[in-house]
Amino acid sequence: MSIPAAKIFLMIGINDILNAYQADDITENLQLIMENIKTQSNRSQLVMQSILPVNEQMLGSTMRFNEMISGINASIMDYCGDCQVEYLNLYPSFLEGSEMSPRFTTDGAHLSTAGYTLWAEKLRALLD
Repeated sequence: MSIPAAKIFLMIGINDILNAYQADDITENLQLIMENIKTQSNRSQLVMQSILPVNEQMLGSTMRFNEMISGINASIMDYCGDCQVEYLNLYPSFLEGSEMSPRFTTDGAHLSTAGYTLWAEKLRALLD
């Protein structure tokens, strides 16, 4: 017999954004994944984490990824409110101006040691 996890932390979506999926498709997929987790692990508390910003300058991109990320995060936050899923908005904690702080990323999208440390601190606050 397995013991269900007390909490499930979920953060997904950035790879879909960077691979040019449409925001509506990403949002719909996130909702389906959350519904599936709630159904399959109904004794676990789901904590949906916001998608983190990127540093568009470091990525060398002309795409407005952070604008898309902000829109998806807003949609997911609303959905979480409707479904009684806890939403952890990490996005603003990683910002410097309108992009991810260079100290939190190695290449514009992947976290540096400082980025992982900040993320762990935010998660730890929900575990204590």
